[in-house]
Amino acid sequence: MLDQKRLGYRGYISGHSINGARVPQHIQNVVIRQYCDSMGFQYLLSEVEHIMPCCKMVLHGMATDCESVAGIVLYSLFQLPGSKDERKKIYQAMIEKGRSIHFSVERMNVSSIEDIALCEDIISINEVLSSTFIVQNI
Repeated sequence: MLDQKRLGYRGYISGHSINGARVPQHIQNVVIRQYCDSMGFQYLLSEVEHIMPCCKMVLHGMATDCESVAGIVLYSLFQLPGSKDERKKIYQAMIEKGRSIHFSVERMNVSSIEDIALCEDIISINEVLSSTFIVQNI
């Protein structure tokens, strides 16, 4: 049985725009720490994504090499890759190893295949709303 309390949860932050907004990294860390505290998780310092556009190398690395942690806590669901196939790789890597991925702003997590559908629904709705907003403002 996985001792989640002992392993702890690693944070994930980035300097990229998150769903159209810029959130300072120290604020992302505060929100992740508060989420971990509220869930009773041991918080492990966050890893920071490379600043290159659309880069998710650190996140992919965290997901594929997650044996030493109980899970990953992202600041937001919208830090996942834009590609559904890339998101699927991250979800599967975590689930296959019995780990979970959490989203502190949305207060959600993925720890099983069933949890993925809700995340993907939210992302899809956000994409539709974003494109509608753009079209209406042209």
